[in-house]
Amino acid sequence: MTLSLCMIVKNEEDVLARILSMAKIFCDEIIIVDTGSEDNTIEVAKKFTDKIYTTPFVDFSSARNYSLSKATCDYVMWLDADDFISEKNSLEFLNLKNSLVDEDMIMCPYVTAFDEADKPVFSYYRERIFKNKSGFRFEGKVHEAVCPKGKVVLKDIAVEHRKTKSSLPLRNLNIYQKAIADGEILSTRDLYYYANELYYNNMYSQALATYEEYGARKDFFMADKIQSLINSSNILISQRRFDKALEKISATYAYTLPTPTILCQIGYVLQQWGKYELSDYFYLAALQAKENNVFSFVNSDYQAYIPYVQLGFNNYLSGNIDMAIYYTSQALAVKPYGKVALGNNAYYLNRKIFSKKSACRE
Repeated sequence: MTLSLCMIVKNEEDVLARILSMAKIFCDEIIIVDTGSEDNTIEVAKKFTDKIYTTPFVDFSSARNYSLSKATCDYVMWLDADDFISEKNSLEFLNLKNSLVDEDMIMCPYVTAFDEADKPVFSYYRERIFKNKSGFRFEGKVHEAVCPKGKVVLKDIAVEHRKTKSSLPLRNLNIYQKAIADGEILSTRDLYYYANELYYNNMYSQALATYEEYGARKDFFMADKIQSLINSSNILISQRRFDKALEKISATYAYTLPTPTILCQIGYVLQQWGKYELSDYFYLAALQAKENNVFSFVNSDYQAYIPYVQLGFNNYLSGNIDMAIYYTSQALAVKPYGKVALGNNAYYLNRKIFSKKSACRE
């Protein structure tokens, strides 16, 4: 089987060669669609392919689908210019391509966040490779995606998203607001991501109302639904509406068993509410819980590091310095370089020393 790489780019001269030098190992064809670069992106692309096209930017799905229309191979693959694939995984993708028979779609982990030691902490499965000319199309104005269908196979070959520059903060929000101003009714997926953009830009009241509107829809993606409830609970925490925040996060139980992320969020609500003993219960439960949906968003820090850090903080707030030090040391056993745990540990030790000195003076 043959494989076309389909990419959309704009002002990516700093990173484009990094990903294309790996992609050429396993791709038979490289399609580049430029949406208005003002730097040397096209010149960099020419070093790897002569199949370079330009199109005005309308939204992300339109650009992605235009790139798909230019592909001629059996299968297509999408990547972002600031993605990274290790040499090992490039060879894994080559082996995968050579083993394809009748699969409709291959889903792979997408790693999008890293910790202080550059270790992956946040990932989720994304559709990465799918049959060409089989009706697959990107949907969504922002955070576009292809709906899985047919014979879908999961492969543990990771693509890492490694940004080297910040995104324009209002770019995605402006796309949605223009669509709304033009009278467009947002799809369920777009409504969710519109609410996220409002949330990220601290427009909390409007974000909460939009999450409520999204919550009334029926055709949601499960991971999005759960994240919408988590984000809504964070907004309600900021408004000190702790009972309502707890209701939001508890509503996730209608869709999934408690995961480390959900249990930590409940613990956080209770911590901010001042209910430290109850909060401890949920952080301890998070240490025993497992992710139960392969398509969930997974932050590995919620499985041990964050619960231990927060258990330490709860005990400090409760006046139990020794237990605060104990739990923080457990966090450091998980992640010795964790900045929060290191800072907290130093602070708690200093408080213990200060307390002993005060006791001696008495």
